[in-house]
Formats: sequence, C-alpha cells, structure tokens
Amino acid sequence: MYKILIVEDEELVRSSLKKNIYELKSLINSVYEAENGDEAIELAKKIKPNIIIMDIKMPGKSGLDAGKEIKKILPNIKIIFLTAFDFFDYAQEAVKLGAFDYMLKPIRPEELLKALKKILKELILEKRKRNEERKLKEQLIRYMPIIKNSFIQDLVSGKINKLDEITKKSKFLGVSVVSSTVFVASFEETEADHNLSEIKLQYIRYQILELLEKIIGKSGLVSTIDNEKIIILYGHSNIEVDLIEKDIFIGRHIIDTLTTNLNIYISVGIGNFYPSILNIPQSYAEAQKSLRYFKASGKNQLIHISNITREKEELFSIYQKKVISKAFQEKGKLEVIKSIKKLLDSAKGNNLTNAKFFFLELFLQDIDEGLYLEKRKKVILQQVAQLINMESFSDLEKQILKIVDEIFLEFKQIKSLYNKELMKMILKHIKENLDKDLNLNDLARLVHLSPFYLSRQFKNATGKNLKDYINYLRMEKSKNLLLETDYNILLISDKVGFNNVNYFSKVFKKYVGYTPGEWRIRGSLK
Repeated sequence: MYKILIVEDEELVRSSLKKNIYELKSLINSVYEAENGDEAIELAKKIKPNIIIMDIKMPGKSGLDAGKEIKKILPNIKIIFLTAFDFFDYAQEAVKLGAFDYMLKPIRPEELLKALKKILKELILEKRKRNEERKLKEQLIRYMPIIKNSFIQDLVSGKINKLDEITKKSKFLGVSVVSSTVFVASFEETEADHNLSEIKLQYIRYQILELLEKIIGKSGLVSTIDNEKIIILYGHSNIEVDLIEKDIFIGRHIIDTLTTNLNIYISVGIGNFYPSILNIPQSYAEAQKSLRYFKASGKNQLIHISNITREKEELFSIYQKKVISKAFQEKGKLEVIKSIKKLLDSAKGNNLTNAKFFFLELFLQDIDEGLYLEKRKKVILQQVAQLINMESFSDLEKQILKIVDEIFLEFKQIKSLYNKELMKMILKHIKENLDKDLNLNDLARLVHLSPFYLSRQFKNATGKNLKDYINYLRMEKSKNLLLETDYNILLISDKVGFNNVNYFSKVFKKYVGYTPGEWRIRGSLK
C-alpha cells in the first residue's frame, strides 16, 4: 500500500483531487494534505509519502522549491506538478527536478488517474526489484563461502589462468590474491576412524578452517578440496627472506596448532613460492606431490617439495620406507623381496646399525597393523626382534627374508580363513542401515575382523572401497526416493544417512551427474 501527499493552497482543489484518488483505494491507503511548501516539507519528513501531487504557485515557498528540498530527503519520491500557467520555464524546471509528470489546471480526472496508475505500476516494479535484489544479496551472502571455495579450487587447478579474470573474480569475492606458496593439509582422527560420520566430519572441517583462518589472517586464503584435505594460499609480503625456511615454520605452526586444539592427525605438503600469480597451480601441484610422498610415512608429517629430491638420495629414508610399505600393501612377495634386496645392495659398506633400525621400524610400525592371527603375529614379532642381533648385512638380509616369508604365509592363511558369509552379513547390514552412521571400525567389530583386513577384503569382494560402496547404495536409494515419492530433498538426505543436505547434493551430483532436483525433473518428464 502507498501514501500520497496533496500540496495545494485551495481547499476545494484538494478535496476534488482526493475524490479522484479514491478510485485507487485498493493501492493507496493514506492521503495527506498540506496547504503550502513549508508544510509539505515538514509533513514529507514525517510520513515519507510515495507520491506527491503539488501545485507550483502557492503562497510562501513555491512547489518547485519545496520539491527540491523534498527530493533531497526522499530522492525516489514521485512528484506530479500542477499549475494554472502554461509557462515553459515551469515545465523546464519541473523536468530538471525529475518530476514524474506536469499537468495544467483544471485537472481532468481521467488524466490524473492515468498518471497515478503509471506511477503505481512503476512503484510496484521498483518494490519487486528491490525485493529480488535483497533476496539475491541474501543468497549471495549465504553461498559466498561455496563460491569462494570454488574460485580457489579453479585458481589452484589452473582453470582460471588469466590475470584480468583472477582480478575480477577476487574483487567480486572481496578477497586478495597475491603471489603465494601453496600448502595442502590432510587430516584424520586420532582414533584412526577412516570413515567418519558426515556430521562429525563437517564439524571437524569447520573447526580446522576456523583455526587456519586465525593462523593465516589476511596473509592468505583457505579452502577445502575434499572431505579430508585443505588448501592454504599464503602470500609473502617480504620475499627477501628465506621463504623455504619461513614456509616450513608456518607449516609446523599449522600442525602444532591443529593437533594441540583438535583430536586429529595432520600432514602438510608445501610447494615452492613463485613471483607470479599464474604459477599458483604449479605450487599447488608440488604441495600435492609432497603430501602424497609422505602418505605412508606416519602422522603429523611436514614436507617441502625441495626436500624430496634430497630425501630420495638418502639411504634408509622415509622415501625408501614408503616404497617397501607400498609393495607390501599393493604388490606381491617377489616385489617386496626385490625392493628390500635393492636397498640392502645399495647400503652394503654403510652403517649396519642404521639398516637394522630402519627395518625394525618398518616391520613394527607399518606391517604389524595388517596382521590378524594373534598366534602367528607373536612368532613374526619375535623374528623381527632378532634383527637387532644381526652382525652383517648378509645375516640381516637372511633374517629379513625369513620375516617376509612368515608375513606372506600369514596373509595366505588369513585369506584362506576368509568366510564369504561374513561379507554377506556386512553387505546385508549396510543395506538395512543406510540411514545410520556406517563406518569401518564399527563394521569390523561387527564381524570380529581388524579394520585393515576388512577394508582390504571388502574391496576384493566388491571392487569398491567401503565409503564408495556405501555412497553408491545411498545414491541408488536416493534416486528411487526422488522418483517414487514426494519427499523433499532434506528428508531424503536424512533417510540415506546424510546430516548435511548441501553435502548430500554434492555427493549425489558426483555419483549421478545431476543434482537431486534435476534428477527428479528428468524422471517426471519420462
């Protein structure tokens, strides 16, 4: 509803105008009157009308002068000027003021109504536009973190590779993109739960991002890559200092802060700093490479890309440990023996003690987690303990190969004991509990297997890792619910075990290729 102010020194004219306006009572709820320009200004301040119908020639302040002052207070006010004189100067001045219309007295009712209807239509459109803009701003504020996240991912992946485009998008987002070192951090819970519930994962990620933004401050940008990885772009204001040393210090500070405040393990890979913004993708690739390099080396690790070449050249390094561990996990016995012999051949003539401690750590920390049968585990660990007594590289090699034989015999016996009924039981449990939290540790306890062994056997049986298999079933169920029910997307996400509808939509699109809404529309068209 809108308000009109009639400014006219003749009462009879005011009454006539009010009578004409009455026809528009469905849109105009209040009509006010003023006898002169000064009174009009004061009343306009108080009631803030949408439309003013004002005579130009009045005692005291003229309508044109009053219009100027009111326009300063209410710049969007719509004014129709009235005059008994067909003077060009009046019309010209009214146009300068931004008058909506200019009418000669006596006013014909149909012309006034026509002008008012035109104004009301314009006011309705302006209001609608303001509402749309307000909603767009609200949505923009709501989705700004997602838009910012997408921008950073496009930046580090090289999808955005033109300076003017980077500048334009960063200005829109209100962020500063400068030449940066890229850090990639990977985290997991200390309880070694490799399949966190969605709500817990979301909360941990939120806490990490909050802490990282405090650490980085205005010096950089923070974004997520996937569920358990985070990108950090750190801009250096002073490139005179040793940036590698500084970046390593920042990386260590990140690990110390996060592990002190949160119950997580975290590893950080660091790329090189490059003077050009366009080299950010290269720094990102190096950070990813650094992180992958240390994936099998333990918890709370930090590696700069510059260390990798030096590390590869060292004997009994984490790199060599990773090579052998990977052979145990992914390859057969012959490949493991080949890797060990190659390392020992290179090491002959060097420090025997270093070699013994290297293999002690390798067997105790990396391989022990995969052993299941307690009786044989003790036999193997006794043989591992004998490594410390070896007096030559030749004796060390014989003992190591004996341990390798025992470990692969262990793997074979475990495999022979594997019961297909247990896998059927797990698959049945998963299908019946898609709306609940399903994770590796709980399923392992259900069938009395170690999480490591179950994970390995599950992939052998299904061709998928546990998380992908669960998500696959959840997406299949979601597809059916979207087509066969009128449940809203929030309810469907809850019925398939997602606590966050936005994350559900993201996973759905990843697996299906469409958003839930698009899938439902496609189904209704068939």
